[in-house]
Amino acid sequence: MNSRKLSFSVKKIVDQSTFVCFDLDDTLVKATTYFGSEKWEQEIKNSLRSKGISKDEATLQAINFWQEAQKKVTIKWNSTEIYKIFFEITNYTNQWCILTARSDQIKSVTIEQIKKSLDFENEDHHNTLVNRLIFCGGMNKGKILKDFFHKNKMISIKKILIFDDKEKNINDIKNHLNDFHVIGMDLNEL
Repeated sequence: MNSRKLSFSVKKIVDQSTFVCFDLDDTLVKATTYFGSEKWEQEIKNSLRSKGISKDEATLQAINFWQEAQKKVTIKWNSTEIYKIFFEITNYTNQWCILTARSDQIKSVTIEQIKKSLDFENEDHHNTLVNRLIFCGGMNKGKILKDFFHKNKMISIKKILIFDDKEKNINDIKNHLNDFHVIGMDLNEL
């Protein structure tokens, strides 16, 4: 990944003109089992493709299986380091969101997973996290974030710090928000 290796002081990189975006799955959190993980979903998609199903149909079916599986899956913080970085940043600035590829259709399941599975310093942190979730439903994260910025008149933002495990999402944000200085990082590179 052509993103910067993560080793920074929050106060040196995040200021009042910075907006921070976190990806949810395989960046902040991961499934506690292979069942219901993004790798499991990818394996289903590959299996369907090997049976002659079109790429689009295989993707749609795999997403549907994955979404249904989330009702039974517990999640956990991806690592202690990621947990610390997330709370260091979110306690330092209020200009952040979690931009997830998950569909709005599983919003209640996602919120329940977060509530039951993740440790928070207090209830306010849980509520704040839930209120900052933006569900993209597989749509381009750059377009969704651009629409969010336009809708919320984010005129003081000059820099976007994005934590995502997929280079495509970072590039989509760079391409759609090319008026901003975008820094992409993969928290899994810790």
